[in-house]
Amino acid sequence: MANSIFKHPSDMQNKSSTRPLLLKLPYAIRRQVYVLLGLIIPSTSQVTLSYPPEYFVFVWSAQSKTFREIDDDPRPPVSNQLFYVSREIADDALQAFYSENKVVLHTFNALFALRNLSPLDLRSLTFLSINIKIRKPITERFPTRSNELACGRQVVEEWKRCCDRLAAHIQPNVLEVKLNLGTGDTHIGSAMLRTLSALPTLKECSVAFEMASSRELQLLTERTVRQVTGQIVSCPPFRFEDLPIELQLKILEYAGLSAPGDLRWLKGIGYILNTCAEMACGIRGWAGIRYIGCHIFRARYTSRDHCWTFPASLFLDYAPGSSSIALWIDRLDYITQHLNISNLVLSLYLECTERSCGQASDVDVENRLQHNVAMPEVYKRIVEPLTRIKGLKDLFVHMGRRGRQSNFLNSVRNKQEAELEQVVMGPLYDALARGKYWSRPPNPICRM
Repeated sequence: MANSIFKHPSDMQNKSSTRPLLLKLPYAIRRQVYVLLGLIIPSTSQVTLSYPPEYFVFVWSAQSKTFREIDDDPRPPVSNQLFYVSREIADDALQAFYSENKVVLHTFNALFALRNLSPLDLRSLTFLSINIKIRKPITERFPTRSNELACGRQVVEEWKRCCDRLAAHIQPNVLEVKLNLGTGDTHIGSAMLRTLSALPTLKECSVAFEMASSRELQLLTERTVRQVTGQIVSCPPFRFEDLPIELQLKILEYAGLSAPGDLRWLKGIGYILNTCAEMACGIRGWAGIRYIGCHIFRARYTSRDHCWTFPASLFLDYAPGSSSIALWIDRLDYITQHLNISNLVLSLYLECTERSCGQASDVDVENRLQHNVAMPEVYKRIVEPLTRIKGLKDLFVHMGRRGRQSNFLNSVRNKQEAELEQVVMGPLYDALARGKYWSRPPNPICRM
């Protein structure tokens, strides 16, 4: 007779009778045991993976194990007795350890530790935070910007291996991933995001890059986070002006122009929600450091705790050398057709520093002087098209920054601004008498 594939009830009873008594308890009680043993740490703490691992190897062994003595602290980070009782208890303890604790990686080498986790460990993961600074090749001591791409290639390759292993074992809609990359390079960031998008559906996802990230990287970050969390990816952009005005107004209600709460203006940052100023998103520390972490300054997107930001994507962004003047005239015609010009007060901020114009800080004095002499003519070409707007209530022109400069330089600047304003408003126009005052714009919405 062929062997039956079904187990005899007595076999199942024998297996149940040999099951460790700890595993017969409900998980709620076992969890309390794991908490008392230090296997489950408070939610305010995190488990840091490192390579070589700082923790004991969490694999069942029939050999008797004792605590390893550590010079600074004789106690190991986690009590490991349960990992050497039996294979069943070890698996249950492992599952509780990785499902209940927040796992964090702070270095590139920690990716090796992540990749070497067992399938059970990966299936149990519920929270994974990865923080990597891409500044130098892993083998070099001192960071150099020129070596960022070499370091980035190493990180991208190892990240690909980790994501392949995660994709093979993690459970859909269970894992929350936070990815923080110390780079603003579009190529490196795009490669990391493409790999991330191949993962199964995540419960939550947050991705952040360093400051000065490109707009392209910001859009790709949002699209990737929405995709990997199962949210609907927005359709490709279309020509908004081709729609009837009724539909345009209806769409603008959902365009982010109306903030969901009270706004506060902060110097150097712009308009943000009061909740952002109070750091409701969880960023803590000195105020200057907290605002650096805000995604107003870098490519960043999270699937939870959405923050309101000025919808800059609705406005034009002019790159040097593009057909800026033609686009500028087109926008002015749009203003003339759709706005009440008699009530319009237009403040025009004109700024082209050496840095924004692509000149190095060590440019020679002669070229810098030529640059300063030429810029008023550039400003004049920008202001002259404003004559197309007839009946403007007020025009306030601001040239460059206001800093600790001499009275002579400020008087020259004021004279140049007045000349530009009079080109549009007439030779007798006095902006200061009309209430002009200087204030730093929150963020440039147009660059020429």
